[in-house]
Amino acid sequence: MVDYGKISGWLEFCEKHHTAGCCEAEKVTLSGFRLIDCHNLCIVPAPNHCEYVALSYVWGNRLDEANTDVLGSHTPLVIQDATRVAYRLGVRYVWVDRYCIDQNSEEKDHQIRNMNLIYRGAKLTIIAAAGEDPSFKLPRVSSKERTPQPILQVKGHLLISSLPDPSAELSSSKWASRGWTYQEGFLSRRRLVFARSQVLFQCMNMHCWEAISIPLHIMHTKRPQEIP
Repeated sequence: MVDYGKISGWLEFCEKHHTAGCCEAEKVTLSGFRLIDCHNLCIVPAPNHCEYVALSYVWGNRLDEANTDVLGSHTPLVIQDATRVAYRLGVRYVWVDRYCIDQNSEEKDHQIRNMNLIYRGAKLTIIAAAGEDPSFKLPRVSSKERTPQPILQVKGHLLISSLPDPSAELSSSKWASRGWTYQEGFLSRRRLVFARSQVLFQCMNMHCWEAISIPLHIMHTKRPQEIP
């Protein structure tokens, strides 16, 4: 399953050491701003100055019904998994565009025009890069297995593959082929990418792979940069 301890370590290091770029959050004060409450699995008005995680995923051809304020078995699997990830990382709220923007409200156009504030204000953006629609789960969050890691024993030596480059998996995904999702990733301060083989963490100052353990003080730079 996903190593939430490692992910939490990435986040904590970023919050402590990357004061420029990564930690410059926008305060979201949009009218009608709503979030999914991971504790009660319902959509609620956003509490003042609360932390939340955003989700970026491919909608697909079949649009789910999002005219309910309560999540359940009918909710797309990728959204269910996103609430599980946020909960395990200690964040109570999740923002999902199709669910948190009331499609029939007067605030809809205003919130869409201010998408930069929403993604910039998120503590983290979860990117579902493994699937092509909302029915594909985030690998290893609830039940879906990841691409197996090749291991070979040769004359007393254990050889282990570091798995495919997750950045290449991301760039070749359907998620990366859509302008709307690309915008969501570009606007985010931090990205947690769920690729088929492993999890990738990206911020303005460092990129970390789940399959490779390197001391974080070596991974980061003191000069903030745009996420490619």
